[in-house]
Amino acid sequence: MNAGLSGVQALGLVFVGLMLRAVGAVDVTDPYEYYPDNKGGLTVSSNAGTFTCPMTCQSFFTATGCHLDPYSASNPPGPTSQTCNNTYGRSSATALVCTSTANGKNTRYSCTQRDVSSKFFCSNCRKAS
Repeated sequence: MNAGLSGVQALGLVFVGLMLRAVGAVDVTDPYEYYPDNKGGLTVSSNAGTFTCPMTCQSFFTATGCHLDPYSASNPPGPTSQTCNNTYGRSSATALVCTSTANGKNTRYSCTQRDVSSKFFCSNCRKAS
């Protein structure tokens, strides 16, 4: 008796696996904005739709030309680059909002652009309903 799978059985298992993947968790890599929801997750908007992701994504966008928002004279001189590990998106036609969280403290920045070499990657996301 052969304990191996036939070609049809193997194809069926592959199909079931793909169907489970399609309705289950997905990876999101192309957002145009993301921000925390009120349930401990991250709402991520992309051309593929809106997703709910864990706050612990693998990588976040970096923004450049950043100043603390709101601006004050006590800000460090010169623009900085910031990793937007909490919030990212357009605040106007010429500015980005970027919030970074460190040691439980959120700091909001107004930035001029996204570092094109930075990447966003978040796994275990679900399509928002």
